[in-house]
Amino acid sequence: MIVVKLMGGLGNQMFQYAAGRSLSVKHNVPLYLDRSFLDLPASDYTKRDYELDQLTIQAQFATEEITAQFKNRRRLSRIFNLGYKGKYFSPSGNYDPQFEKSGPDTYLDGYWQSENYFKNIRHILLKEFSPAYDLRNGDKEIISGINDSNSVGVHVRRGDYVNLKSANEFHGVCGMDYYSKAISLIKEQTKSPVFFIFSDDPDWCKENFKHIPGVKVVQSKSGQSSAELFLMSMCKHNIIANSSYSWWSGWLNTNETKMVIAPKNWFASANDSKDILPKEYILL
Repeated sequence: MIVVKLMGGLGNQMFQYAAGRSLSVKHNVPLYLDRSFLDLPASDYTKRDYELDQLTIQAQFATEEITAQFKNRRRLSRIFNLGYKGKYFSPSGNYDPQFEKSGPDTYLDGYWQSENYFKNIRHILLKEFSPAYDLRNGDKEIISGINDSNSVGVHVRRGDYVNLKSANEFHGVCGMDYYSKAISLIKEQTKSPVFFIFSDDPDWCKENFKHIPGVKVVQSKSGQSSAELFLMSMCKHNIIANSSYSWWSGWLNTNETKMVIAPKNWFASANDSKDILPKEYILL
């Protein structure tokens, strides 16, 4: 069996699921999700809930007995120097080819923020990373606007990136300089673009984007945290923020001629992140 530890928000949970799903398909074994970390009280990080139930995924929850198996094996291997390799950690934001050596009985603990872990099953993930609800129930008007225009989904992540010190110091915030350059580039290379701005701070966006023609600040009415991710992925092109939620909006976009613009500095810190963004993306 493959067991994957879930942590972080929806975007990170999708990365973790995708890596685990890739191994489960490779070895033809079941995938289990360990959500125990999500149930712990938050301290200096943003508290997150399990959100993959909004998607049509194929996995089961890991029981305490299942996760205990891996913990006990690892403990015994340390005592008797057995070299147990059933638990695998993602060392950084970069792709680790050692992942491919993971066997059919593995516990994954990491963030797995690179398509190299799962791009071989893109066709599967495009099906499973679809809404398990009717998106049109609350967002029919937005969907019509996206479909009827040369739409560009723009994600502006603020929230904890601004208000939580640890998140701000680690991630940083994409400022208006980045968005202005990205919008200008889209206008140079596409015809009559319409920019749909999605953000956790719509009031800030209305104030700061109001001078740019062709901009619409929109908000989903569906009540689902995944809805705006899917709406952005339906656009013809994307301007993403340095956010895993944002990352998936570009990756799930199936437009064969899409432009995806991303910030070249994914982290505010010096973390090496060369494998996080697909090579065809335009970095600013």
